[in-house]
Amino acid sequence: MDSQNMEAQAAENQQPETPTVDVQPPKRGIRKWLKIGLPVAAAVAVTTGVLVYNNTPAQRFIRSVNSGIKSLQELDYESAKASFSSAIEIDSTDLEAYLGLLISCSGLNDKAGLKEAFDAAINQIKEGFEGYTDENRQTALEILRYVREVYGDDIYKEIEATELAFSMYPDNEEFKSVLIDDYFIAGGKSVDARDYAKGIELLEKAMELAPDNTVISDRRNRAVKDYIAHAFDAENFDLVLELCNKYKGEVPDINENFINAEIKEINRIKEEDKKNVEFMKTVYETMSTEDYESMLSMYNSEDCKSFLQRMYKKVYYYFPDGNASKNGMGAACYYSDRGYYFYYGNFSNGSREGNGTTFRGDTDYLYTYFNGNWSGNKPNGAGTEKTRASFYNTGGVYEATTEGSLTNGHWDGHITHIICTNGLSFDCSFSAVDGIPTEDKTDAFPAKDYWYSNYSHDVAMVYAFDQKEWQTVWSNYSYGFKLGTPCH
Repeated sequence: MDSQNMEAQAAENQQPETPTVDVQPPKRGIRKWLKIGLPVAAAVAVTTGVLVYNNTPAQRFIRSVNSGIKSLQELDYESAKASFSSAIEIDSTDLEAYLGLLISCSGLNDKAGLKEAFDAAINQIKEGFEGYTDENRQTALEILRYVREVYGDDIYKEIEATELAFSMYPDNEEFKSVLIDDYFIAGGKSVDARDYAKGIELLEKAMELAPDNTVISDRRNRAVKDYIAHAFDAENFDLVLELCNKYKGEVPDINENFINAEIKEINRIKEEDKKNVEFMKTVYETMSTEDYESMLSMYNSEDCKSFLQRMYKKVYYYFPDGNASKNGMGAACYYSDRGYYFYYGNFSNGSREGNGTTFRGDTDYLYTYFNGNWSGNKPNGAGTEKTRASFYNTGGVYEATTEGSLTNGHWDGHITHIICTNGLSFDCSFSAVDGIPTEDKTDAFPAKDYWYSNYSHDVAMVYAFDQKEWQTVWSNYSYGFKLGTPCH
């Protein structure tokens, strides 16, 4: 082979030298890329007919982004999501990749992926916003506009993210409008849930952004009045006065006359409460000694009548140490459909728990008391109820004792029921399931002719009876009701 051919062969076998390619991420936003196509020249170098790919992180990032853009153009959101996710793994600070991922997840209706991508992007924006170029800030704006799609099912998260967006773009009317709507809606929800402080705070934020919107201000004003009424009912009089002074002259009808009337009513209630405390202290001390005859006298006294007239709530608590948490031994007055009754025993956060006793008077000679285990604010477990009447004109005594287990205040299982009257003892024990007798003894009742002539068997039955000498005692049950202690 001559020297000329050898040089030619050597030249043919020589590999071209790989050039150094300085690859930078594209400067156009994702939306612009979708319009003008892929920046292929930035991803590949063409040299003497050979495509050379460098495998640096920057180049792998660009290939992933370009692949994602191509997939978006073809509406292949699944592939686009995978590509942009790969790009973010390479560079977790690039907003263009996050925007592409958001577009992909939105196209797939992938709510979980959308939230994950948005939250990650938000963290990057918070860290780098101050140093962003105008182009980066525009991309950040495009990302933040996804807030309603991402958090449409969580208004408080939506508020948090939109507040961030509005702090970065204070002239953006879109974010401002979203915040006004969200503050108003969330504020109304909080007020409806009786979280007045939070609700009023949110409504006032809406008022700051829309000071001329009377719908918002009217809603705030109603919330303030409801808050005052709620605080008054809870006897939080310091809060009542605080709210009155704060909104005096700002909320209609809250003026000096209104405040003076509230103060007068507060003072009246405080004075009455002193009397209530003294009366309930006597109840506590009397029931602690199980002196139910004295309780009956007190129940029919003028002091008790005055106390019940003053009691504007269904429950009035008394604890000897003024326990505001309503725990431990105490007394209370309750109201039921059968009238008022008193309780002495253990409490847990205002609920009757553990051993406790109730007392209810009827006439000046008849009373009922119950002692037993309480759970969930109702008699549950073993309990004993006694009804006693003293007939002063004859000197006779009537006493009925019911003993057994209760479920939510209703007799459950075998129940011992003994009635003593006229010197005789009658056993009217029975069985029941959740307050409903298990046996109808009407046909076996000795006085069934009397029963059938006075009562309808369709609405009631005799479930227990006993006969001694010349006297018959029975217990009857009306369908639709449940047997149990009336004091619960």
